Amino acid sequence: MSFKKYAKHLSLFCLPLGFFLVMTSIFMSNDPGWIKLIPIDINSVQINILLIFIVLSSIIFTPLMGYVFSPLLLWVHKKIIGRNNDYGFQQIERSEKFKGFLKSFFPSVMAINFALMLADSPSFWELIVVDPTDPIAPFLSLLFLLPFTTCICSCIFSPVWFLLDSGIVYTNINTGDMTKPRELRNVGRWYLYILKGYSGIAVFFSFYTFLTRSIETSQGKLHFSTPLSFFVLPFLLTFLAIPGIILLDVNSDKRTRFVLKWAQKFEILQSFDLQLKKQ
Repeated sequence: MSFKKYAKHLSLFCLPLGFFLVMTSIFMSNDPGWIKLIPIDINSVQINILLIFIVLSSIIFTPLMGYVFSPLLLWVHKKIIGRNNDYGFQQIERSEKFKGFLKSFFPSVMAINFALMLADSPSFWELIVVDPTDPIAPFLSLLFLLPFTTCICSCIFSPVWFLLDSGIVYTNINTGDMTKPRELRNVGRWYLYILKGYSGIAVFFSFYTFLTRSIETSQGKLHFSTPLSFFVLPFLLTFLAIPGIILLDVNSDKRTRFVLKWAQKFEILQSFDLQLKKQ
């Protein structure tokens, strides 16, 4: 497989990351660290460790957890959610261009939401930050938690992407229930719809609660630029996840065969007409 279609996105990932790593090493190497749990007491090293951890977790856990949990999600959907529906396989054509790098945006938003809920607790500030009385202690805790919540959310979304790309669909055409509209839906898209809804709404409530507590704790000493930097995080995490998304795209055929093998075990891929005809 040619990697030319990934060259632009790899450059989009490598150049800013490399620049950021170099700049932090130059300008923050003399600053003391702010994280208790990282033994190296150098600010630049601690920041770079967190960034590299996000990238490595995306590369390792994004494909790995898809193989682990996609059969389970497929079984749950067929046996519980869609037990009265018919299942089948829909052929999906692969694009010649790589267009899926933004798919990690919603996992990034969910990761921020989880980190906000945890970083809102003063007990976490005392555990993580060297000086828990610092006005930006909540935001420092948030930055420390992001690599771990990003890893968790990659594990949540990865099996859904496996199902989405495999083309497993279900329909209620033959259920005999005329009170519901006839529809043909992708199993992975059904899960994705739920996850996107939660990611998009919950993060605003979490950020409001987090920001309110941070302002109260800082007693007016919190600089306005600190909460504004929060809005950069979803895009930063999205770009850091590019290698993991590329790895998923490279292995798309293997992933599809893996899911279809499990689909056969669940008696999903039987002879079935998936065409919806207009009346």
